[in-house]
Amino acid sequence: MIAIKPIPPPSRQSTSQCKSFEYMDGNRRVPCTLTTHFPTQDRANRYFHTNRPFLEQMARSKMTSVGLEDGKIRLDLLP
Repeated sequence: MIAIKPIPPPSRQSTSQCKSFEYMDGNRRVPCTLTTHFPTQDRANRYFHTNRPFLEQMARSKMTSVGLEDGKIRLDLLP
């Protein structure tokens, strides 16, 4: 299940896109969100699909070091 939804721009007037995805951790699915600096959903989607293995690895390492935040893992892509 992959969904892309726009995030309202913060006060600094930049546009961001949020991509939701899940990865399997044993028998359970772990929800994740990736916030990107890309202005369009298409570019965020392309970035996600190109780098999905790396992003899942980042999510796994964040889960072991930090844990879940509000029941999901949040990843931010800095510009």
